Amino acid sequence: DDDDDDDGGGALREQSEMDPIALASAAVKASRARSMYDDVRRFFRRDRGRIDRADWDRYMRHRAKTHADTSCNFVLINPSTPANYFHALRRQANVPHVKPLVVLAPKYLLHHRPCASPLRDFGPGTRFHAVVGDGDVGDNSVEPDSLTGARRRPKASNVRRVVVCTGQVYYKLQQLRRAKGAKDVALVRLEQLSPFPHAALARRLARYPNAELVWCQEEPKNMGYWAFAQPRINTAVREILEVEVGRRAAFGGDDDGDD
Repeated sequence: DDDDDDDGGGALREQSEMDPIALASAAVKASRARSMYDDVRRFFRRDRGRIDRADWDRYMRHRAKTHADTSCNFVLINPSTPANYFHALRRQANVPHVKPLVVLAPKYLLHHRPCASPLRDFGPGTRFHAVVGDGDVGDNSVEPDSLTGARRRPKASNVRRVVVCTGQVYYKLQQLRRAKGAKDVALVRLEQLSPFPHAALARRLARYPNAELVWCQEEPKNMGYWAFAQPRINTAVREILEVEVGRRAAFGGDDDGDD
């Protein structure tokens, strides 16, 4: 009995004499493990049962994107409208964090007449939009309806190509689309590049399930935003495919509802 008591006391003394840094590191690891466990429960909405590999991969992509958003140490935008520029500056002044804001807006847009926003886009209830698609709030290429305030959007069934771009190249694409009367082309603007707006982009692309997806930039392929944007756009597209597969499995058919 005495030997057992001595061993227990020695173990307690050994634990109490551990390096404080090691104890702090162990506490951090335990906290992170608990946080991940709680996150898994929230994501799958259950605390037990089997999780197959496909669902786990989906969760890990979700966790990677969440971690990327929280760990991003600066915000990078390329606004194409005065209203979005204004709201980006207002958001930066009001957010609690102190992450720097990098604005890549070119001087060309300062005197480009189509680059204008109506006063209603600066008023109450308006905000910064990380992604702007045709007919979205913040789309300055079409006038909203005087009664409903809705903006006209291309019919999804007629769109055969979706062009994703960022910055001033949008106005050249918009001018070319009007000149050619290309009603089967939809334009989507990335106004924020970091943290990348995966979910917002996925919602815009999901409007046109049968369209070809194209990225457009003025720079050569080995310059510009392509190398940065490509894997992140692929992630957004994977989300659309997962949602569509889930719908078809649940309902046993195609979902033809409007977005």
